[in-house]
Amino acid sequence: MKYFLTFLLLFPSLSFSQIAKLQFIKGNVYVGQLKAKAGMELKNNSIVSTFKNSVARIVYKDSSTVLIAPESKVKITLDNSTKVNLVDLIKGKLRSKVTPSQNKEVQFLFSSKNIAMGVRGTEFLFNNYYANGEQFSDAALLEGKLEISQNGQKLYNLKEGEYFTTNAVDKVKKLDSRVLEYLKKNPNDFLPNLITLSGVPINLLNALASVLPKVASIIPNSKKKESTEVLIAKDNKKQDEPKEEKKTTLVVEKPQIDLSKIPWDIRDAIEQKEQDSDKCFYWFYKKLPGSNKKERFRRERDCDEYDD
Repeated sequence: MKYFLTFLLLFPSLSFSQIAKLQFIKGNVYVGQLKAKAGMELKNNSIVSTFKNSVARIVYKDSSTVLIAPESKVKITLDNSTKVNLVDLIKGKLRSKVTPSQNKEVQFLFSSKNIAMGVRGTEFLFNNYYANGEQFSDAALLEGKLEISQNGQKLYNLKEGEYFTTNAVDKVKKLDSRVLEYLKKNPNDFLPNLITLSGVPINLLNALASVLPKVASIIPNSKKKESTEVLIAKDNKKQDEPKEEKKTTLVVEKPQIDLSKIPWDIRDAIEQKEQDSDKCFYWFYKKLPGSNKKERFRRERDCDEYDD
């Protein structure tokens, strides 16, 4: 015991130190193997996992926030040498608002398996997922700046109102003004995956009409003060609540999908899903013996199995 106490005194800033807190949770949220609770301290190398219809909001000491979407996994780390907060999006979606630093240095580094983004003072949305056998990462910048790099090489300085997708022909595009306004006015919405399961880029404007409002409905309005909210502040002073902003409703005609033009297995899954909403499917790719080409296979499962 004496040696253990000596170790703590000599190395107080290692993984035992608190670097953030869970400000809000809803549904099934875990930190490692532990069931999460609002106000729970997050230490170095904490992994936060959300399941179906579940969300979590992380708040840092400088009031920067990370909102984690359903069915997502995020690892948070503090680099003790540089004091940069590392946020690894292992899978799923997140939305972050980073408080600008006084020295204008990079204070957050967000990453997935294939990209890294240096953040100073920024609000953006970030996805990481698989489509057509490849891993994709999307980022949409609402305000501030994002420095995007891949394999240690700087690729782009994303500007306000632009979005980025890895592995796409046109990696950087400008958000439609209506999309940008909608995302700014609805702080609990996430970005749809910008590539379909079959590897085709989506029409973001049309996707917003059918995808984002459904996700936002399970999250309480972040403009309101929550009873479970726990902010980390040195002086513990209450901050003035921002005035509630009116939400902007984006009305876009829902696109008609021509089922005859999509692969039969995806078409069949869509038709079965329309008949039975409890049916869920997943796809995977593998090489058959004697073949050098990967083929797509589909499996059916109960939707409840994805919550386990």
